[in-house]
Amino acid sequence: MRTTRTLTTLVAGVLGLTTLAGCGSGPAAGEGKSLTFVAYGGVSQDVLMRQWLEPWGKTSGVKLTQDSPTDYAKLASMVEAGKVTWDLVDTEPFYPIQECGKSVVKLDPAGIDTAKLPEGTVSDCAVPLWGYSLLLVYNKDKYAAKPPTSFADFFDLKAFPGTRAAPANVTAGPLEAALLADGVAPEELYPLDIPRALRKWDALKGKVSLWKTSSVSQQQLEAKQADMSLIWSGRVAEAVKNGAPYAPVWKQNLFGWASVVIPKGSAHAEEARSAIKDLLTARTQARLAENIAYAPVNSDAKPNLDKVYADYNVTAPAIAEQSVRQDAQWWAQNQQQAVTQWTAWTTS
Repeated sequence: MRTTRTLTTLVAGVLGLTTLAGCGSGPAAGEGKSLTFVAYGGVSQDVLMRQWLEPWGKTSGVKLTQDSPTDYAKLASMVEAGKVTWDLVDTEPFYPIQECGKSVVKLDPAGIDTAKLPEGTVSDCAVPLWGYSLLLVYNKDKYAAKPPTSFADFFDLKAFPGTRAAPANVTAGPLEAALLADGVAPEELYPLDIPRALRKWDALKGKVSLWKTSSVSQQQLEAKQADMSLIWSGRVAEAVKNGAPYAPVWKQNLFGWASVVIPKGSAHAEEARSAIKDLLTARTQARLAENIAYAPVNSDAKPNLDKVYADYNVTAPAIAEQSVRQDAQWWAQNQQQAVTQWTAWTTS
């Protein structure tokens, strides 16, 4: 998921048009200032508000409101009508590459030290919010004698009989997982060979449950409905915390991230820049990671994690060195054809 860009000091400019309200203290410093934050709802949005935006808003004196879920069509309509009510939006990383300069604004790279952010997570119009991975997990009770060790084992029903689950959303990584399972080297993964990936998936035709929401993927583990699953790291962590008997396979885990953008036409872009600057500090990144199973994207962040969250911290060196990074640039350019071909396979 990415394109690399050398943004020397990305924090101060995107965020640092000014020391802004964020540098003052108390309501007087940000009198008349406000910001509307939009994300996907649920626990993750609650954590973002409590651990990032509310502390920042209290310090800067900015009044906060929120909305959900993120809706690209709604955002485009706002921009087209010139009536933008959103100021800061949580998106998938390919979206701001597709919409840079159209629905979302370019970010001035002054002030953000991108050397502290995972390679490829910064684009002209977005910075990372937090990180996660799509990985293979397996039921330890089912495969106690011979556990799987790679994506290849997920597709091998003969050596590893059992139930399977995987994401229905093609951008989540099922094509990449299939190609890695088929022996494609990580450095040769992109451009994705979609027909080859689908041929690999043919081995599981009619034998895999495709989850449509991350909450369903977690529920499947807690109910032991899948012996193996391709699933996001945060959902595994929460399932394991709730007693699900699953273990991870970190080899070639597919690293991804959420992005944060400022809509074109936002009346509160200055406040949004200040909030982004605070988001990417080691302090805020550590606080987020301590309260939800997403990984900090600032390498200086030192969260105090419990054992399960530490085990699933995908930006920790022991896991990160095994990661394959999803290419957001490729997805920005090829999303539609991938969706079309994957949908045809899943519905045929």
